[in-house]
Amino acid sequence: RDASALALCCAQLHEAAGDTRAAQRAYERALAADPRCRMALFHLEMPSVRAPASSESAALTESIAEYFAGDARAHAAFLTRAGEILAEIGDVPGAIARYVHASELRADYVPALRAWRQLALRQEDWPAVIEVAAREAHASRYDETKAGLHLLAAGAAMDHLDDRAVAVEHLDRVLQLDPLNAEGFARLVALLEQERRFEELAEVLKRRIAATRDPAAVVELEHTLVVLLREHL
Repeated sequence: RDASALALCCAQLHEAAGDTRAAQRAYERALAADPRCRMALFHLEMPSVRAPASSESAALTESIAEYFAGDARAHAAFLTRAGEILAEIGDVPGAIARYVHASELRADYVPALRAWRQLALRQEDWPAVIEVAAREAHASRYDETKAGLHLLAAGAAMDHLDDRAVAVEHLDRVLQLDPLNAEGFARLVALLEQERRFEELAEVLKRRIAATRDPAAVVELEHTLVVLLREHL
């Protein structure tokens, strides 16, 4: 700690003299001597925010994250930022590792989950898209957002993995959250018809009828339900 304090004194003297490069090197020495040196961390972080993304700026941001080990939200925030930097320079495994760590610290930290999901989409990692969208939906406070995320998960399962069971599960959640969601309803009806799960389809139609306020739409839905019951149940 004495070495860190001495390096900080040198950094401040260099700053007073206008020698920013020497000041930065002194702050780096202070951080090397004491990885939790708050003053050094923040003096080095500010230029790194403005600098191009690099492995060095990611490592520095992660050092700051460790300083906040006692504050899970702040720790997760800096880890997420480190992950975003790594993603920007093409280190996908490193970025994902930081997002995972951040979400382990705070399961409801949406920025980490959102960044992870967006990266999974860019990588076309559909199992990860489904998993992370479900986590993000659980963490979200708003039903509309939750429904959209479950719809995304269902689309990934249905269109890219042909996992109909998972798609049905997420589509059912969509309609629980947003009973009049048009895309969710159309996809779920089509899947249940293809799977010949007629009893479940009848329940979906009944719920849709109960939620619908358009008289003409109700008549059409009731007719569809009658035909389904007559021909398949």
